[in-house]
Amino acid sequence: MTYSIATLTQSFEFNLNDCLRFVYPYLESDTFGVRLRKIRRNNNIKAKGLGKILNISTGTIISYENCNINPSPNIIIKLYELFGNIIICNDYMKFIISDCSKILELWRNKNNLDKRQASRILGISENAYSNCINKKNFISKKTFDKIKGKIRDVL
Repeated sequence: MTYSIATLTQSFEFNLNDCLRFVYPYLESDTFGVRLRKIRRNNNIKAKGLGKILNISTGTIISYENCNINPSPNIIIKLYELFGNIIICNDYMKFIISDCSKILELWRNKNNLDKRQASRILGISENAYSNCINKKNFISKKTFDKIKGKIRDVL
């Protein structure tokens, strides 16, 4: 059967994103869920197996991958320990795996603030600030999104 060039070019679809995903399997534009699924599949790990490793349910893994829920800071750290930097895809995750308390203290000292002033400027409670500094609790993603513009120079 003979095809003209026009017929061939009309049926040829070129999708740049598909090509980029082949050449660069982990894109900066990937959400956490997309990246987690790619990493899991590239490492031949089933959702159930990853859930067992992380001590969470298969449904939770699937919810992460479908971007229905965000992982807790503890899960982010476990995933980082398991897969390394490749899992990190946003500023919050970078903040969590770095020493959060040092970042906040560096920002506070750079601006010559006491803890009360720092918490007020950041718009978080003094207790939440102290808990993060003392490594008792992590700052939530919602709180991080609220303060990241203020601490950007030390991130």
